[in-house]
Order: sequence, then C-alpha cells, then structure tokens
Amino acid sequence: GFTRLISLRNKPFDKFIPPSGGGYLVFNPPYGERIKIKQIEGLYTTIGNCMKYFWKNYQAWILSSNFEALKNIGLKPDVKFKLFNGKLECRYQNFPIFEGKRADYIENKNEAQ
Repeated sequence: GFTRLISLRNKPFDKFIPPSGGGYLVFNPPYGERIKIKQIEGLYTTIGNCMKYFWKNYQAWILSSNFEALKNIGLKPDVKFKLFNGKLECRYQNFPIFEGKRADYIENKNEAQ
C-alpha cells in the first residue's frame, strides 16, 4: 500500500535535490568495510555539505560504523544511538538541518518545548 507514497531513484547523493518543506532523510552510506572507497572522508564531507545546502528543515539520520568518517559530516548530531549492524559496532545519529546558527536553533527548540 505504500507504493504511491514512495519513489525510488538511483543517482549520486550530491545530484539529488529533495522536496521542499522538510522531512526525514535516513541513509546508510558506505563504511569502507564491504564497499571500499578510497576517499571515504571526502564522501562524508560531500554528504554533510549537501545536507547543509539542500536539505534544510530535514532530520537526517545516518547509520555508520566509520566513526572517523562521521566526523567529516561537519554537523553536530542531536541524538546518537550505539547499535550493531551484524557484528559491526555502529552509530545511528540524527543531524537536524536548519538555517542560521546552531545557538538560534537550540533556543527556538527549547522555547517550543
């Protein structure tokens, strides 16, 4: 029953422009374990840059076991969960994407609560 609500597209993350208005982005980029990527830190930097510029008003949830690469997202996670993908220890982190300064975002979030 969800086929009318979900559309799948295969394209590079930096070429995808999300619908406006916000929502959720959930993804599991390569960790460098099974799929080897020479520039894994660069991939995560690109993910972070794209989220900052194109994914405003979204909550981005990212699952990865590559903790060093996750630092290259360049955003501060609001929530972190430790879990396992098979035997790999992972972090499932929420990155709120907003316009402006983080301090203003936190202040507005606290006022709304």
